[in-house]
Amino acid sequence: MLIVFDMDGTLVESSELHAITFAQVFRENGFPEGIEQVRNMKGHSELFIIREITGVGPDRAKEILDTKVKLFLKGLAKIKELPGATQLLTELKNQDHKIALATSSTRREANAILKQFGWYDMFDAIFTMDDVIEQKPKPEMLHKIANQLGKISWMIGDSPRDREMAEAAGVPVLILKSELNQLLDFLDRI
Repeated sequence: MLIVFDMDGTLVESSELHAITFAQVFRENGFPEGIEQVRNMKGHSELFIIREITGVGPDRAKEILDTKVKLFLKGLAKIKELPGATQLLTELKNQDHKIALATSSTRREANAILKQFGWYDMFDAIFTMDDVIEQKPKPEMLHKIANQLGKISWMIGDSPRDREMAEAAGVPVLILKSELNQLLDFLDRI
């Protein structure tokens, strides 16, 4: 079985750190803070959020993103694993399942988070916003994962963008509303 996970809000609670660092970078660059707007854009790529809120062009958006990522990485210790994440990933690997990551975060952010929790080597494939042209909810990440690892059994996420991406790729999707602990029992039954 091949299971694809979203990261932010699915495996870790990082949404608030993203919102706070976006707000700080927007303030420092003379834009309205937009923290509530950022919170409401959960699941979108970071470049999309920057361009949507600031209206800047692609080059300026990349500069703002670079500053935001540096600030985010300084606050990495504030990120918490969601209950059951390590247990679930470990159990899936112990059962010889393939697991992949499809995240709207940058490669630097994803790698840092995965390494912080000891998960980096568990993933058979990792796709971030940096690895695709079309961001979530477009299905490009899932198509690339399927091309690399085979048919995807499940996409597990927490946002409408995760659902839209999976549906567009024709992949069964589970949108979590609670902890990952219960997911292992579900996967054992299928």
